Amino acid sequence: MDPVKNALDLAEIRHLCGLLLDHCTLLSCVRVCKTWRESFIGFLYTTIKVDYRAIHAPTAEQLRKHSHHIRHLELTNAPSSHLQLENLSGLKTLVFRIEKTCANWTLIRKLVERSKNTSPKVELHLLEVNPDEDVWMDLANFAKLDVLRLERCTISTTHFAELITVSSHLSELHLIHTSLPWAALDAKELGEKWARLHILDIHTPFDDPGENHDNALLTFVSHCPNLSTLAWLTGQKSTRRRKTELSKATAAKLVLEFENERWSHLRTLVIDDYLNFTDDEFAILLRS
Repeated sequence: MDPVKNALDLAEIRHLCGLLLDHCTLLSCVRVCKTWRESFIGFLYTTIKVDYRAIHAPTAEQLRKHSHHIRHLELTNAPSSHLQLENLSGLKTLVFRIEKTCANWTLIRKLVERSKNTSPKVELHLLEVNPDEDVWMDLANFAKLDVLRLERCTISTTHFAELITVSSHLSELHLIHTSLPWAALDAKELGEKWARLHILDIHTPFDDPGENHDNALLTFVSHCPNLSTLAWLTGQKSTRRRKTELSKATAAKLVLEFENERWSHLRTLVIDDYLNFTDDEFAILLRS
């Protein structure tokens, strides 16, 4: 038994490497330190993040050489046309990250289609992108999309119907600091349309939710049959309730229904710590 080997946690090492070195530095190290064992190089290449704006983005040859190691691949902005996903036999997760720019949707779809032999989980992250009609049309045709993450995006009332349609095919939807016209929603209908959704993650939720948005959330959960995880976070603490926050009464009902397993499908519920209240207050709210 090798005590040093047993003392090392690979996940922890990978995390520490990520903190100390960005992907460009890691790739430089791999190129220089030719004496490293294949197993350790494989460990480094398990997760690859490629920013095509960076000077030292990995070449096609580097990706080909270590393709059998790669399990998770993240591409920032327009991916290079030389990437051939069919060579990545062990690929489990493929992430496209689009920041403040228009994506090459045709190229992205071709890359995903080429990955049919590996069938990875496909994620799309849009950061500070305001999708127009053409983008939504492209997303609607993106049949293999599993996860959509919108961060600091603006979704107009006009295009919200397109988001609902696109999300009806997803297993996960993450809305991070993204404004949505919650007041205009039919919660029952939305739950039914998002029947395939397993994870709904909302940070700093909806603008101008209207008076009935709290009850609408309960209705939505009831009618979204495969929803296993719901996260509703504002990321802020305050003694005053913001328009994006749940009322304490609704939060109490949400927790009670969850604890009583009214929704057999909902396994994980995450809500803000601003909802800190005493047992007595909790009981009063449930009676109100």
